[in-house]
Amino acid sequence: MVESQTIFDRLIARPQPWYLRLLVVAVYLVALVVAAALDSVLGDLRDLFTLRVLLLAPTVSIYIWLVSPLMARYGQQVELSLRPLINLDDEAFEQLRVNAAIIKPFYELLAFFGGMGLGMFLTLISGFDLLTPWLGVYWLLTAGLMYGLLVWVIMVSVLSTRLITRLHQAIGGFDILDPSPFEPVGKQSLLLALVFIGGISISFLFSFRVANLSTISFWIEYGVLVLFVLLIFFLNMRPTHRVMAAQKNKELTSLRDQIYTGSRELQRRLVQDQPAGELPEVIQALAVFEGHLQTARTWPYNTSMLRALVFSVLIPLLSVLARVLVELIR
Repeated sequence: MVESQTIFDRLIARPQPWYLRLLVVAVYLVALVVAAALDSVLGDLRDLFTLRVLLLAPTVSIYIWLVSPLMARYGQQVELSLRPLINLDDEAFEQLRVNAAIIKPFYELLAFFGGMGLGMFLTLISGFDLLTPWLGVYWLLTAGLMYGLLVWVIMVSVLSTRLITRLHQAIGGFDILDPSPFEPVGKQSLLLALVFIGGISISFLFSFRVANLSTISFWIEYGVLVLFVLLIFFLNMRPTHRVMAAQKNKELTSLRDQIYTGSRELQRRLVQDQPAGELPEVIQALAVFEGHLQTARTWPYNTSMLRALVFSVLIPLLSVLARVLVELIR
C-alpha cells in the first residue's frame, strides 16, 4: 500500500518501539518531580488529588499516542476487506487512496497548535494561579500538548472518512447474504467507541470526586457521553449501511419482480388448463429466498460487537465505583 500522506500517521500513528514509549513516560514523570522540587513542594505530591490533576493531561496524551497505531491498523484492515469489491485496477485504486487520504500539512499543524493554544487558554482560566510557578508551567504545557493532540486526532479522523466514503462509492455488486467483507468496518467503529470510552474512563479516574455522584449534572454529563459514544459507533458505519441497504433493496426488488412474473404465468396456465410444470416449486423457492433476503443485515456489526458496545458504556461508571470503593476503604 501507498505510504500514508499525513504527518499524524508518520509521527503518531506509526508503531513505536517499547523503549521510546517508556522514555516518554519517564520524561513526563521526571519533569513533574523536577518542577515540584524547584518549587520546594515535592512533599505536596503525596496529596493524591493534586497528583491526579497533574497527571491527567500526560496520561491522556500517552493514551492517544498508544492507541493511534491500533486505530490506523484497523483502518488498513477496512481497506483490505473492501478491495475485492471495488471495480478498479490496482493503479486506479492506489490513486484513489492517495487522493482521498491527502491532508495538507498546514491544516495538521494548524489543528495541533490551535488545540495547544486552546488548551493553554482553558488552563489559565481554570485555577492555574493556585499552583506554584514551576508546577504551573508543567500543568500549562502538558494540558496544551493534550489538547493539541486531541484536536489533531479529531481533525485527522474526520478528514480520513473521505477515504472510506470514496471506497464505498467505488464498490460494485456483492452478495448481501455475506456481510463478512464489511465486518471490519463494524470492528473499526467499535474500536473508535472503545477508544473514546477509554479516554472518558481516564478522565473520571483522575479528576472525579465522590461528591459528584450526588449531583444531577454528573449523571446528565454521563448520559450525554453515552449518547456520543453510540453516535460515534453508528456514524462511522453510515456509508457501509447505505451501500448494504441499497444492495438489499435492489436484490429484493428484482426477486419480487420474478415472483410476480412467475405467479402471473402460473395463474395464466391454471386458467387455460395448462400444465403448471415446475413453476410452483420455482415460485416457492423464490419466496423462501425472499425471506432470507429480508433478514439480511444492512449494518456491518454483529451481536457480539453490539454486546461489547453496551458493556463498554458501563466502564466509566465502573471506574467511578472503583474510586468510591477505594475512598471508603481509606
